[in-house]
Amino acid sequence: MRRILLAGAVLFLGLSGGAQVNAESEPQPQQALNAAQCTKWPAAVRLAQTNNPDASLVKMFDGNVAQDFVHFVNTLPPASEMDGNRVALFYKSEAQEFIVLIGQGDCANYLVELPSAILAGMVGQEV
Repeated sequence: MRRILLAGAVLFLGLSGGAQVNAESEPQPQQALNAAQCTKWPAAVRLAQTNNPDASLVKMFDGNVAQDFVHFVNTLPPASEMDGNRVALFYKSEAQEFIVLIGQGDCANYLVELPSAILAGMVGQEV
């Protein structure tokens, strides 16, 4: 199962002590923006890497490609309604999970942890 976290709190506190949002009762994107102060995108990417030194930055997406990727993440169970036009995709090989940093404009809004098994099942091969 995936974990959805508010990016502002998580990036400063680290993943283990972050403000986790229950995926069953997840806030709407505007509520998430109000719940966490805006962490500027470049700083959020650096903080995500710093807080996860075992994670590698795989890809960064902007614009329509990022929106399509966020839509894909929203369709994974449980369904969500995150919004964003920026994505930074990290992979933690030891934990076998992806970390997806989602932002809108200059702010990072969400940090989502996805087990690699979710994506492996969708693409039909091990990640």
